[in-house]
Amino acid sequence: MKYVYCIFFVTFCTVGVVPAQVMSLEEVKARYTLEAEKLKEQRVEKEDALRESYLTALLRMELKARTDSDLDGVLAAQREIERVEKDSEPLVAHSPSVHHEVLRMQNLIKRQVKVFQQEEARGLSSMVENLVRFADTRSRDLTRVGDIDAALAWRGWSEELAQSPEVVAATRMLRESEARQGEGEPERPAELHPALRGNPLAIIDKKTEEFEDGTRAFLLGNEPEGNEKRINESTPNAAGSGHALLQGRLRLVDEDNTLARQNNRWVRYHHRAHMYVPRVQLTPLPGRELGRTLVVFDLFKRGSGSRREVIRTDTAILPPIAERTQVVVDAGVYAYETSQHRTSWGSRGDHTTADQFYGFIVTLFDAEGNLIYQRCSDRALDSHARTEPPTPPGQ
Repeated sequence: MKYVYCIFFVTFCTVGVVPAQVMSLEEVKARYTLEAEKLKEQRVEKEDALRESYLTALLRMELKARTDSDLDGVLAAQREIERVEKDSEPLVAHSPSVHHEVLRMQNLIKRQVKVFQQEEARGLSSMVENLVRFADTRSRDLTRVGDIDAALAWRGWSEELAQSPEVVAATRMLRESEARQGEGEPERPAELHPALRGNPLAIIDKKTEEFEDGTRAFLLGNEPEGNEKRINESTPNAAGSGHALLQGRLRLVDEDNTLARQNNRWVRYHHRAHMYVPRVQLTPLPGRELGRTLVVFDLFKRGSGSRREVIRTDTAILPPIAERTQVVVDAGVYAYETSQHRTSWGSRGDHTTADQFYGFIVTLFDAEGNLIYQRCSDRALDSHARTEPPTPPGQ
């Protein structure tokens, strides 16, 4: 959103340098209306994306409640789905649900919508502050040259702008937020969840060529290069949407090398080596530092139903990451070999040195163990998504 302020900053800096390029009062009013509308549209887009994630989570809840024969859960999920599907209904519920799981999700949605509203308020407040300062300067300049009517017009508009309902509401929201943060004694740091009490990874800032077995974190551009496969990712639930804190996307390094091969009229034989490295790229949103975070990679084996099980879980604790810093986190290498033969007389065989790789889930937890981001590499894995950090060894 900082591009909004830059537009006005560049425009205002022309005052006194190139007078012919100074925007008129009507032009500034029109530009303000346009930029304020853009801020609102950005908030609405985020809320629409959050609505879709919330509906996905509610549909999952309804399906699970049906499987568990939980009639109350099914009815509560259906009522909330019906409400959320109506565009005329606000995303934040007027009346809290009596069902504990729906209420938990409603509170989560309420907090995230509040964050979106504060971002819009912060952007509007900063823009108006710059505009009022510019209008006052313009009024003084016009007074100096004797154009009193124009000076009064600029002064009147700046006062009207500062007292407009949307600006007053934005200022009040920001002040209330600051007051809540400043009440009482300074807040004590939240106690770390047991899963986040280890030493965080060092972020690698030098170009690295080789993949390794353990999890590693890199500043974007320093990660090892490989045959990256783009993932059609899915978000299992609203808690893992991550819209309020960061942007993230999944990648998969997928290498397949033929070790031996034979094809003739009597036999077909293939021996291959496979290497997979699940990868996630994370970027905290502007103005949002990402605190100490636990990244969990759950790798799943090929199969269906109950056979689609976790074959390995890799974890990594990340140190705090500044806003807009792009970080890539790699799981450890998962490698195995496969062989396959077919003969003209009907003999056939398949062999693998380990479970064959199917897909993965990336989950992020904050310092208190709250789920803040989650993506699956395949929608079929949504029902296997975790909601809590893995238990540390020895506990």
